[in-house]
Amino acid sequence: GRLIIAEIMTTLGFLTAALGYGSTQGHWMAIFGVIIISFAGGLGESTLLAYSVFFSSKNVLSTWSSGTGAAGIVGAFLYSLLRKVNVGVKDTLLIMTIWPMVMATTFWVLVKHPYIKKSNIRFSTLEEATREQIEEEIPTVEDVHTTIGKLKILKRIFLEYMTPYSLAFFFEYLICPTFYEMLYYPDNAYVSCKTDFSWFMSIFLLGVFIARSSVNCIVVNNLWLLALLQIINALVIFFEILYGYLYYILVCAACIFWVGLVAGASYVNTYRRISRELPPLQREFSMSMTTVSDAIMTTLAGLVAIPLHFYLCGTHNPYVERKRLRKLRLS
Repeated sequence: GRLIIAEIMTTLGFLTAALGYGSTQGHWMAIFGVIIISFAGGLGESTLLAYSVFFSSKNVLSTWSSGTGAAGIVGAFLYSLLRKVNVGVKDTLLIMTIWPMVMATTFWVLVKHPYIKKSNIRFSTLEEATREQIEEEIPTVEDVHTTIGKLKILKRIFLEYMTPYSLAFFFEYLICPTFYEMLYYPDNAYVSCKTDFSWFMSIFLLGVFIARSSVNCIVVNNLWLLALLQIINALVIFFEILYGYLYYILVCAACIFWVGLVAGASYVNTYRRISRELPPLQREFSMSMTTVSDAIMTTLAGLVAIPLHFYLCGTHNPYVERKRLRKLRLS
């Protein structure tokens, strides 16, 4: 049911954004469309991640993570391609409405769904699961999760999984919308100022994709370390905007690629640990709550980004300022 709602809302979101684009007062309509799409994306992700615990294959989570990483690159590439061939923004958004139908067809037609048996688990405890339940039955949590039980699970996962993951997401999304478009290197010979932001985002998404696809090769268990690294990344780029000490756009691009790697590693390793370390009866709820926590922190990052963006807009680009001072000294 939740997935159907997510598919419908995604379609409505694209339609709303498309119809609002270009009209006199349509910017609010376009923003509302983006909000609808974001809500649908969060609902769909939390639903599918929780559902993933019922699959017996160990590669479900790794392929899911790799797919979400690829989605960013494919989406950005498809949009850029359509714009490159002079398809208007409104028409591009209307074309995008085909994707909810593709996703629905994939889920309900192509995916081989696991058999979920609800019987004989009524008296199971949240902390225990018999070998028979693990190997022969994949129980749903609705039969066993009480409010007190859910609070116990939240208490367990809050510091170990949710907090470091949420912090990593907060600083990731603080970096993306706020910092990337403020990075400007006037002397670079690779891309123009107008395309810097799109290239930085593409490099970031490439890092995310690689990290989310590498969980079967590289495992990082220390989630707090990943959160700390993302905080350091945010500080490095923030002070680069203010003081300009990286000097070269390729060095900055490498830093942005690293931000993507850390972001992707935090995502896939958090859910990998939940799926491996928690008892079966706790996994679905834990997956959903962790997804909700990253949605909350992403929203908070967006709110913090607004005043921070205005502050950075009021500063002078250090490289432009140095160039201006050099010209003054030479004149």
